[in-house]
Amino acid sequence: MFSYKFVVNTERKNAVRLRVFNLGKKSEISLGISMTPEELAEIIAGRKASTSVHTSLIRQWMGQLEILKAELLRVGKAGIDVKNLRDEVQKTLFGIEPDKDKPEVDSKNWEKFYVRYLGSKRNQSYHDSCDYTLKKMRSLCDDFSKLTFEDITLKWLKDFDEKLIESGASQNTRNIHFKNIRTCLNRAIDEELTQNYPFRRFKIRPEKTRKRNLPVEELRRLFDYPVEEYQKYYLDYFKLIFMLVGINTIDLFNLTKIENGRIEYRRAKTHRLYSIKVEPEAMEIINRHKGEKALLDIADRWGSHREFQKYCNIALKKIGKMERKGRGGKKEIKPEWPELSTYWARHSWATIAYSIGISKDIISQALGHSMGSAITEIYIERDQSKVDEANRRVLDWVLYGKND
Repeated sequence: MFSYKFVVNTERKNAVRLRVFNLGKKSEISLGISMTPEELAEIIAGRKASTSVHTSLIRQWMGQLEILKAELLRVGKAGIDVKNLRDEVQKTLFGIEPDKDKPEVDSKNWEKFYVRYLGSKRNQSYHDSCDYTLKKMRSLCDDFSKLTFEDITLKWLKDFDEKLIESGASQNTRNIHFKNIRTCLNRAIDEELTQNYPFRRFKIRPEKTRKRNLPVEELRRLFDYPVEEYQKYYLDYFKLIFMLVGINTIDLFNLTKIENGRIEYRRAKTHRLYSIKVEPEAMEIINRHKGEKALLDIADRWGSHREFQKYCNIALKKIGKMERKGRGGKKEIKPEWPELSTYWARHSWATIAYSIGISKDIISQALGHSMGSAITEIYIERDQSKVDEANRRVLDWVLYGKND
């Protein structure tokens, strides 16, 4: 009877894959989620709380796989070959039907495979990104519906890049499209549908990210700026993000409580457990904006963190002096920081921390970044008090000019 194993590919951003075995052969299926090997081990062992979305998913899949094993045994298909087994598993877990009645060319069709890949993506943000790439390929590529895997050549990638440039796409936008194409093509290779891989010679070169931080003098000026009444609310949240070590808006939106003077949560981006000491200045802002559904009132006022972030960034960009064009003319705002956004709080914290002598390792830990390889992290016991001390030093320097 077939067996299965959930594995983590640490070389591909901790992507979780399902490995199925039968008759001495194996095949792998991408599950569209990521977590560390340690987190996966806790779930498999039943030690992890079921409140996590990924925990619930994996336990659900395990139950479905056990039912499938029993059903194949019941109908006499215990000796099913691994390719057909993979089809049965994908049908059971994701409702994906194999195209058995279609011509062989369909199984090699790039558009059809990309659409199937898109349908397996459960992360809404990534799904939307991949869908945008699909729309661009359909609108810019000749005979797109007829392309096979083998047609995705180095020349095709270069031609598509030229068409994206002509359409006005920036370097980073083009990079996102090519990363989506590359990931989907890797899935096809994993499923043994092709060996074609043109990305060996097509390099994705990131555009240099514009600086998104404020020097300490500018940050102090922003914090004390005489903003309009409605902007005080959004400036409060910019300050809070900064005081909570540049917390991401999705994590800020989802906060539920403070325990022992700390907020503890699992970062939405990396799924790592994270803890921040709430300093008095941050607590003052939290008390001013307490929520009913969650810790903060942004969860009461908006349906998602994206909505909150959108309106917050609009307000931040409009901070500035009001000017009137001529006598009786229309009032216009002259923005002081026209590109300001919530991201600037995070970048500014890191830059200022480094400027006052806090080590890169502590800054990396404070921001929730990975410390080297996943294996290395297992053996490094993080000292959270060093992050607490770093944040206090940053706040003292920015708010009171103290750098002891």
